[in-house]
Amino acid sequence: MKVKRYTVKYAVAQGMYWMTASLIYVNSQTFLESLGFATAQVGLTLALANVCSMLVQPALAAALDRGRFSLKAVICALVGVAVALALFLVLDSPLLVIGALFCGLAICTMCAQPFLNAAGFALESAGHKLNFSLARGIGSACFAGGNIALGWLLEHAGTPKQVLLPYYILLNAALFFWTLYLLRGPKKAALPQEQVRAQGNFTLLWHNKAFLLMIIGLTLLFIQHNIINTYLWSITDNAGGDRQTLGLLLGLAAFCEVPTMLLFVPLERKFRVAPLLVFAALVQTIKSALLLFTGAGLWVLYLSQSTQMLAYALIVPCTAYWVNRNLAESDRVKGQAWLTASTVIAGIFSNLAGGFGMQYLVVQNAIWIGTGISALGTGCLIWGVVRGERGRQRAVRNSQ
Repeated sequence: MKVKRYTVKYAVAQGMYWMTASLIYVNSQTFLESLGFATAQVGLTLALANVCSMLVQPALAAALDRGRFSLKAVICALVGVAVALALFLVLDSPLLVIGALFCGLAICTMCAQPFLNAAGFALESAGHKLNFSLARGIGSACFAGGNIALGWLLEHAGTPKQVLLPYYILLNAALFFWTLYLLRGPKKAALPQEQVRAQGNFTLLWHNKAFLLMIIGLTLLFIQHNIINTYLWSITDNAGGDRQTLGLLLGLAAFCEVPTMLLFVPLERKFRVAPLLVFAALVQTIKSALLLFTGAGLWVLYLSQSTQMLAYALIVPCTAYWVNRNLAESDRVKGQAWLTASTVIAGIFSNLAGGFGMQYLVVQNAIWIGTGISALGTGCLIWGVVRGERGRQRAVRNSQ
């Protein structure tokens, strides 16, 4: 019963976070372009936010490790600053000021994610048992439901500024107070010291070429994945859809993640991590290639988004399991840190390339380029997985 109670409490926090995060991860183009930003300017703003989050996140983690702040204080500070910046965005301001405010808001939202995840493990360390994967799956379901609701509201209830800012402010305010309630126990919840050091450790990549290939492959795959998410409105509009269609597409993709996350353990037992990861990388590129045929109708977009179940929803847990089983125990925390770094690096390049590509190229040409990047990433990832499996098999034979 205790597992269920704390899983529900933690799932509420994950759900509120992912519902607010939709403003940054999928509705940023809609919001900023409605205020006068060009698509390329949207890309520059989000790329800058990704760069800054790479600098802020390790600094906060190091402060946590040294015991200067509690995990509760860091999460509440990030959420509170995000609310304050969103309130300033309500006012009419020059584009430069809007860009700076939105960049700060995005930095706070991006940085909050790993610390909210760490909160789940902090609760477990404090003796409160919970099902982390179930709570995270509920977060994805809330992300889906929120995007569907936002799609309808954007189409029928008002401008992006009138809809998105109140939605973001109210949910973040709720998350602030819920975090105070959820983490009211232990005062300190520091991250492991090795995890902080791992943020800048390149040694592992140079000594493990299989893992280096995997990180390169993941970065290339996530570039196109992020381009699709961030600039899905351009793709939808080009295919003849409206804002409500966009919300349905985003909701469909997020809902498709949930069953895969919940059923990953039995899937992994039946098929093993390496084959599942190769399969997921191939499907990720197929997802991108399907967008080349949106001229056939909106159904192609829905089909492409539904492949999320067999692509991104598999890649995330597969890579985490692969690191845990193929790297030495002393390198596993560093390996997990590099998995996160690959998504941040991809965010920088995808926002720059996607923004300029969608503005200055025909949408289909931008998708062609992105699909090529995704295919190259799939090749690198498969090469890394095969090389890693061979190395693991050699290690097993040598130990016998």
